[in-house]
Amino acid sequence: MTPQFTLGLTSIAGYGAVIQVSCQGLPSDASCNLGINPVDLPAGGQSLQSFNISASSAMKPGTYPFQVVATDGILTQSYDVSFEVVDFALTATPAAFSTLPTATTSFAVVSSSEIGTGQAIAMTCTTSSPAVQCQLPGPTLGVGLGEQVNVVTQNAASGTYTVTVTGQIGTLVHSATVQVNVGSVDVSISPPSGNIAVGSSASFSVTLQSRGGFAGSFDLSCSSDVGSVICSAYPSPTTVPANGSGAATLSVTVLSKTNLQPLPAIRNSTRSPWREVPGVLAALVAILFLTALVAFVKFPERTLVHEPARIVLLLTLATALGSCGGGGGVSGGGGGGGGGGTAQVIHVKVQATAGGLTVPVGTITVTVP
Repeated sequence: MTPQFTLGLTSIAGYGAVIQVSCQGLPSDASCNLGINPVDLPAGGQSLQSFNISASSAMKPGTYPFQVVATDGILTQSYDVSFEVVDFALTATPAAFSTLPTATTSFAVVSSSEIGTGQAIAMTCTTSSPAVQCQLPGPTLGVGLGEQVNVVTQNAASGTYTVTVTGQIGTLVHSATVQVNVGSVDVSISPPSGNIAVGSSASFSVTLQSRGGFAGSFDLSCSSDVGSVICSAYPSPTTVPANGSGAATLSVTVLSKTNLQPLPAIRNSTRSPWREVPGVLAALVAILFLTALVAFVKFPERTLVHEPARIVLLLTLATALGSCGGGGGVSGGGGGGGGGGTAQVIHVKVQATAGGLTVPVGTITVTVP
């Protein structure tokens, strides 16, 4: 950074002269850049002159005092001033990490400074390949603050990539570089199934094999489609070295299984529909029956009356006969409530996570007696 100053010279009582200006007391790595020197100060007038201090990049951050001296050869005046050499640094953590060919991970960038500044750091981020992208949360970062930088891979080939975060304040520029290794992990679980009673546990072996130099530490977790299941792994986390393998023992405990409600029993009933007929409808049928019977008795010679009456009599008699013996079969289907002894299958999904990465391990088929 180049500090800027303004020197003001004012004539008093008609004073006028040619003034020589200089900077005294500067460190050897700094210089005073005066615009016009000497300065012609007219009688009764004034003069404003701008100058700056150039500081070498070798100078350490700090405050440096010096004097601005103005003289006409006889009269000399001086003024005490100072300037600061400020600097900042960027640190990335971790400096190297692994990710998968298609994934989103992140690392932290922290800025620091020996001499505080109110100016924000302008931030940019670049990568060594279009298959690896970096995302900053914003265009600036305050000195002494930190932020997370996302690294997004999209079908990236196995290999090592470089992510560079650059910060700038004025002419000060600093960068932090992170190495990103893209690889993969092969996982397996053995055995793939088991019988576990409620309240009991069983152990399964999980193996994670590094491919393409991938390295990381994974935590194992599980979830089930039905019932209540918990899992615990040892060791936790499980470390997978680059091009090596890691192994863990996963203990699966069944706390409960889903209590399935039995289907309602289907009754094989021969119950007569007569029992379902409301009282009003039953009374109406009885009236029709009596009317048909009276028609037969009162008009024995009229066949036109006999035919409808005969039909009504047959229908009412059929309905009455159907109601007889219909009480059987009502009490059937009382059993079937005991489904607790039925074995149930629970699918336990296991996954491994490392930071923002998730790797599916597999599914364990658990039979609960």
